Amino acid sequence: MIYPKGEILHQNLSTEYTDVPQLLSTLKANDFSGVVDIEIAGVKSAFFVVSGQVINAAIGVESDPPVMVGEEAIEELLNLASQSKGILNVYQVPALELEFATSTLMKSELLFKNLNTDFVRMDLFIKKHADEKLTGYIEIYSKKNQRIGTLSLRDGEIAGLQVLSESSPPCFFEREGVSPLLEEIMRHGAIFSVYRNLSTPIQIQSGTEKKAKAAKTEEPALEMEKVPVIEFKTEPVPRKAESRVEKPKADNGAGQDRNTFLLNLQDVLSKMERFIDSVSEKGSFQRVFKTACIEKSDLYHFLDPFEGQFEYHAKKIRIDDRVETERFAMAIADCLNYTLLNIQKELSDDLVLPAELKGETESVFTHYLDMIRLSGLQSIIPSSL
Repeated sequence: MIYPKGEILHQNLSTEYTDVPQLLSTLKANDFSGVVDIEIAGVKSAFFVVSGQVINAAIGVESDPPVMVGEEAIEELLNLASQSKGILNVYQVPALELEFATSTLMKSELLFKNLNTDFVRMDLFIKKHADEKLTGYIEIYSKKNQRIGTLSLRDGEIAGLQVLSESSPPCFFEREGVSPLLEEIMRHGAIFSVYRNLSTPIQIQSGTEKKAKAAKTEEPALEMEKVPVIEFKTEPVPRKAESRVEKPKADNGAGQDRNTFLLNLQDVLSKMERFIDSVSEKGSFQRVFKTACIEKSDLYHFLDPFEGQFEYHAKKIRIDDRVETERFAMAIADCLNYTLLNIQKELSDDLVLPAELKGETESVFTHYLDMIRLSGLQSIIPSSL
């Protein structure tokens, strides 16, 4: 089983000194979402926690499928952790990504097996199941039988796509970013199987909660004592180098450094997206911009969504720190030019950018215009706009 491992909160804790039920209660108090990873006697297992609730667990996660899942796995894992020496790690993972990753642990039925995109249009097939309100998932493999990823469906709607890579951790894409990836997968050809979920995620109480509930039932007049929050002091572990651009910061007058450029670029892209979506269909900018990134990824490898080094989603930029700013600026200028040209072709009426938006876009790339022109792009904003 492949599941996400996000930011490490605690690492290499010994189960000999860690009260696992107490830890789960603490995570619940903190509304935690993530994975509690335990290795005992060479067997790797995990609790999966969403918004403080243990929604599932698996023993033998290196097997596919795992050796044991569900409530049985919870009870067995709690028992093993209390009696045997093991190593425990805690990873913080976004709730949606974790729910998606554990969806395949639920009881499901196989509806269609080994469909070939040479004969079956995957996009039309997904649309068919959207009409049927299917909740389940689609396993996707290359024609060489290499697993590409898993597409999740909830009430017929695409919930997300997890893409696997041999050189990096799995990448998760939410609904808005899935269509260009599916188009790329279909272009190369793929084999896929469709499953329907037959059960919903389980809600399991930790051992501490069960004892507290029992005590409260026996002595209703007594108020249950709050579980103290335990703190583990561990050395911080560096994550994969990346920049997350979230909130604008004041320019200190020292010039346009990397962070200032990214913040200004993020602002311009969000304004461009808002304008394009207002004169076209909602989501048009994201759809064409993601296609542009895929088209240009041969020249700028970090744009490849399978690399997981760059993403523009929900009006936010995420870029790996190892990507050079100058090369990134050239790549985005190229993608922006491609996006505007193709959106203009899609619209029946002439598309004209507001003068202030055009000027603001050009000003963001001021420090990189010479390099951009040397790369072969004469103008970021097409002259026809």
